[in-house]
Amino acid sequence: MVTVTCSAGAGALVTLDGVPAAVPGQPAQLELNATVNDDRRGFFCNATLEVDGEILSKNESTELRVLYAPRLDDSDCPRSWTWPEGPEQELRCEARGNPAPSVHCARPSGEAVLALGLLGPVTRALAGTYRCTATNVQGKVVKDVTLTVEYAPALDSVGCPERITWLEGTEASLTCVAHGVPPPNVSCVRSGEAEVIEGLLRVVREHAGTYRCEATNARGSAAKNVAITVEYGPSFEELSCPSNWTWVEGSGRLFSCEVAGKPQPRVECIGSRGTSEGVLLPLAPPDPSVRAPSIPSEIAAGIYTCNATNRHGSMVKMVSVNVESPPKMNESTCPSHQTWLEGAEAAVLACAALGHPSPQVSCSREGAPWPQRLHVSRQDAGTYLCLATNPHGTEARTITVGVEYRPVVAELAASPPGGVWPGGNFTLTCRAEAWPPAQISWRAPPGALNIGLSSNNSTLSVAGALGSHGGEYECAATNAHGRHVRRITVRVAGVLPRRSVAVGRRGRCGGGRSAAGRRGRPGLLCAVHCLQEGRV
Repeated sequence: MVTVTCSAGAGALVTLDGVPAAVPGQPAQLELNATVNDDRRGFFCNATLEVDGEILSKNESTELRVLYAPRLDDSDCPRSWTWPEGPEQELRCEARGNPAPSVHCARPSGEAVLALGLLGPVTRALAGTYRCTATNVQGKVVKDVTLTVEYAPALDSVGCPERITWLEGTEASLTCVAHGVPPPNVSCVRSGEAEVIEGLLRVVREHAGTYRCEATNARGSAAKNVAITVEYGPSFEELSCPSNWTWVEGSGRLFSCEVAGKPQPRVECIGSRGTSEGVLLPLAPPDPSVRAPSIPSEIAAGIYTCNATNRHGSMVKMVSVNVESPPKMNESTCPSHQTWLEGAEAAVLACAALGHPSPQVSCSREGAPWPQRLHVSRQDAGTYLCLATNPHGTEARTITVGVEYRPVVAELAASPPGGVWPGGNFTLTCRAEAWPPAQISWRAPPGALNIGLSSNNSTLSVAGALGSHGGEYECAATNAHGRHVRRITVRVAGVLPRRSVAVGRRGRCGGGRSAAGRRGRPGLLCAVHCLQEGRV
């Protein structure tokens, strides 16, 4: 029970919510049994007093606060929400109570909490039952609410596989289960047809194909293709696996024995008589994308037993194999690289070929017949084409002929050609012609130090010439077919040259003085091409 009192000073007449006090100077009172509906109810108090003929008035109001435990009414916190997936929504669950309650909604397991009063996207993960609890100092109240998220159908690989396998002769049905809220309706038809596939079917090979399954509910639809494969045991056909077959060695062909059946049967052909007994016959794979086995160099002719097997059964067939051989040349019968020596007699370019019947072999260079005997020269080096032919075909082989020759020192020169003073620099260059390439070596005058050589020994260089550098230098070119040398004499101004150890005949520098010598200075360099071309 609550009493509301409105009072003023002596002689004042008070009125409470329009109801005056019994007499002036007495308070006005209102007694009520407070309920939730009285919370925040306002009361108005008015007091009037006559003073010296003037009426004075004063007003004041107050508000009643009723404390009560939380309440979760369906109007403020519905027991069920249904939202479409995707658009943003604001979840509201408001509780009444004084003081104002706090509201918390979470799954009973505590795994997820709903964000009340916030705008956010709706996902199907939010769907489920939540326990909402409103609490204040007066107590708490609990209420279970259910959130339903509706979304368009989806056909995944679990409920509706992209590929289904049936066995010929059995009973099967095409069923697809779709995900969606509300639950979708699913129907399947064969591509290009209108009839819906329903119930049990007696499976035949003709049921194999592609079917279109569509799921529909109030939120949309989804469709997918389902491929049905019908499996069955193996069987042989003469066209795809002939009873007689001729194999030509080197043709690149393998015996093709294609067998009807799903899954694709495994076929193995093993020799059962004569030379082929126990021999495994290599077969061409039925699927072109599968790597074929290596082609053997030869196959034994004879009778082979072919066995086709898959998980639904097996079948056997006898096959007769004949073997023939086209021409074939290899490195042992016709070497691809041949080497001749310049000046040799009766060089022969010979090629033989394997095959049955024996192939005829002819070799030519640039379309002209090649003589069996010839005098070898460097011009004979080049590429030759040999052809082997028999009734089963022709094989060509390219032969490269290399001509080797003895070394010759074609050039031995000094730089600078005009001579060198003591302390000056000079270079000797030796160029040889040979095949295989010649190895270059040098001999220098005794006591000549600080001599530099290039990486291939073709250049000899001296920096800061001394008297000991004057003398005879020898360049030798050597390969597997011989050796050749040339010599050159270097003079350092005012110093007699020293001679290296002689190999063969040695030329001499001519007499006389250079123009500088005639003016009183000796010649700077005498490069005498004492050009000995003898071979050692």
